[in-house]
Amino acid sequence: MVQGEVNSTVAPWNERVDCSSRSLLTVPTDVPSLTTILHLDHNNITNVESMAFSHLPLLEILYLDGNNIDDITDSEFLGIANLKELYLNRSRLRAIGRNAFIYLPSLKVLHLENNLLTTLPKDPFSTLTNLQRLALTGNGLRCDCDLLWLKYWMKNK
Repeated sequence: MVQGEVNSTVAPWNERVDCSSRSLLTVPTDVPSLTTILHLDHNNITNVESMAFSHLPLLEILYLDGNNIDDITDSEFLGIANLKELYLNRSRLRAIGRNAFIYLPSLKVLHLENNLLTTLPKDPFSTLTNLQRLALTGNGLRCDCDLLWLKYWMKNK
């Protein structure tokens, strides 16, 4: 199997695709378009390309935990507006862009715990009006004036 490709035994009508622990370096491009749950956890993915999941419009749950993704910027999640759960925990994230989640209006659960985050840009979650659970524990977030917005956001959520 070539790194970055899904095992050819995955049926095109399968709604759940498990590519966990396969030493993948990149997000595979041959995941069936009807996939609703995608496991890419515990691989060696270091970068998520812009629009990496745009061929998966029905995707609802995405597991990217346990990778080595340095940062999430602005357009990685463009094209998956139906996503409800995103797992980025234990991914060695150091930075999240202000518009990282702007294309995820249906997101209800966001796991960012146990990363290397020390700060967050102002209001990266403001467009997530359906968000019910945000997990940030296990990061070295500096509680300073730059994160004061988070206190108010959590209070009003």
